[in-house]
Amino acid sequence: MAKDKFITGVVEKQSIKETIDLISKMHPAEVKITTLIDDSIASKEILSNFDKELLKKVEFLNASNYSFSQFEKKLKDIPPYKPLLYISSSLDNLSQKKDSYRSIEFIKKSTNSPIYNFYEHSIEEGLLGGKVVLFKEQGKKAALIIRDILDGKNIDDIKLTSTDNKYLFNYEELNKFKLLDKIPENSILINKPKSFLDQSLIDILSQIVVIFLLLFIGVIFLLYKLYKSTKKLEEQTLEQSGLLSLFDIGDTVLFKWNNDATWSISHVSKNVVNLLGYTKEEFLNQEVNYSSCIHKDDIKKVKEEVKNNKDQFFRHSPYRLITRDQKIKWVVDYTVLIRNEKDEITYFLGYLLDISREKKIQNTLEKLIDSQSTIICLANTKELTFANKKFFEFFNCSTLEEFREKNSSLSNLFIENDRFFHLGKIEKNESWMERILDFPKNERIVALPDKSLNICAFSLNANKFDNDEYLISLTDISETVLEQIKLEEKAIHDRLTGAYNREYFENKYRLMINESKKSNKQLAIAILDIDFFKKINDNYGHDVGDYILKELVKVIKQISREDDTLIRWGGEEFILILKVNSKESLLIALENIRKKIGEYKFNHINNLTCSIGASFYHENEEIEKTIKRADLLLYRAKKEGRNRVVL
Repeated sequence: MAKDKFITGVVEKQSIKETIDLISKMHPAEVKITTLIDDSIASKEILSNFDKELLKKVEFLNASNYSFSQFEKKLKDIPPYKPLLYISSSLDNLSQKKDSYRSIEFIKKSTNSPIYNFYEHSIEEGLLGGKVVLFKEQGKKAALIIRDILDGKNIDDIKLTSTDNKYLFNYEELNKFKLLDKIPENSILINKPKSFLDQSLIDILSQIVVIFLLLFIGVIFLLYKLYKSTKKLEEQTLEQSGLLSLFDIGDTVLFKWNNDATWSISHVSKNVVNLLGYTKEEFLNQEVNYSSCIHKDDIKKVKEEVKNNKDQFFRHSPYRLITRDQKIKWVVDYTVLIRNEKDEITYFLGYLLDISREKKIQNTLEKLIDSQSTIICLANTKELTFANKKFFEFFNCSTLEEFREKNSSLSNLFIENDRFFHLGKIEKNESWMERILDFPKNERIVALPDKSLNICAFSLNANKFDNDEYLISLTDISETVLEQIKLEEKAIHDRLTGAYNREYFENKYRLMINESKKSNKQLAIAILDIDFFKKINDNYGHDVGDYILKELVKVIKQISREDDTLIRWGGEEFILILKVNSKESLLIALENIRKKIGEYKFNHINNLTCSIGASFYHENEEIEKTIKRADLLLYRAKKEGRNRVVL
């Protein structure tokens, strides 16, 4: 009996340990079993039943840590035949959901692995198997409980019951991964094909009867067909004539062109007069031929499309026809190529559609798009298919063909700069048009060179247009970005000397640490202090002192290495950040700076000297500790007589 006297039923319990032990036994080489989970309530409920020992045997791949497109890539990285345990993968980090069936279908398409589970329905949907909860058995027991209640049995006498979980496997999946000989005895197999002899005697007899019935029906049908064939042949000509007459009254013009020099016509529907002003009889009597109706600027393209086509059926790109009264009609035709036994084209069957109205609308839209100050283009995964006037003006080309000759793609022109979106920020095999939509709106900014090689900044938007095509718009925000950069540069430079300031250091020191690790170099912090600077201010005035500070920064920038960073720390103190290979190379670099400063001729005071203390950054320590050591070494340099470097 349940704790609540009004609740009774069938208890469900997953065979977690048995299924994990089964996977380990069937795949002994696997140290950890990759388990697919998400942040759904159902997934968390199952995970709460994993004890410490079970957790040691598994590693989790959480779908809710990724978007579904990122999760798909993670799944594709899983080696073939590596076993997986599926709990749930129905919820991603964008709160997009898939039902159980779609989730399993998604995982099976993205991996080539045997996938285990705790539930019967998942095996039926295509997973391999496991020791599973049998929903059908639960249903049977639940039905018996309901029957007892309906029969008047006291609910206090009805106890909670459960079903025995059993080993259930999908035969097709076992066979695919060659695991048939590894499953436990007395396992239940589904989707196992039955041989003819495995069937019952009644089934075999039934099939034999069906075969004889089918043969009998087949004979009757053949006799009937033989009887009707002559009559049908007689009706066929009338039927074809009726079908062809449909074209005479509609807007679609039916043609049969001969494959000769002029594409003479052996059949055309009567409504051709509505399209071109010429009658059917004029075409059939060869008073006018089809090629003479094609616009002189389009005839070459139309003939080349026929020549280059390898399929039996194809669609011409839109082209122009000239009517009897010299008006232009835009058409598109769908054509079937009829070949002889030598594979030579003898004639064409096709129908024409008048698209002049649609073309006029298209031209109006293109003019509207051309009037925009924004760059607008259409692109698929391979190439650009349309661009507006602003595009051609910016890239200094007149056609897309000309643009393609100069550039492999639009995205390859994106300038690599951390301020902007570029291809280096995504994986090589990813579509940038899809991935840029995952970035925040304020990060969908690209830098492109114009025809004069000036760098321009654009806010980029990409929207799905049709099938695999995207509508891309680029809005010029160069002035805004340039102003922002100027403000940022101003904020990170010392106003007097032009050297970087403490704010720059706070924002960048972590990046410098990571860069030194990547280049396998050591990061050093050196503190440089002008000797007796107070006397300069006292004897010559603060304006001379300011001049000395500015001139000193110029000297250090001239003699320091390209990737050394100079920061004004306060007063006459400067910090120099260096990436070096060894203590010896650090000493050589700093001694060079100290000597060059001592040799430089400053106005008003002639010469000055400086003291330097330097220390290496130790991995994972707070940067303040490195600076503190360098400061103590600077103090030692001054105490030992100044004008020296102490490491």
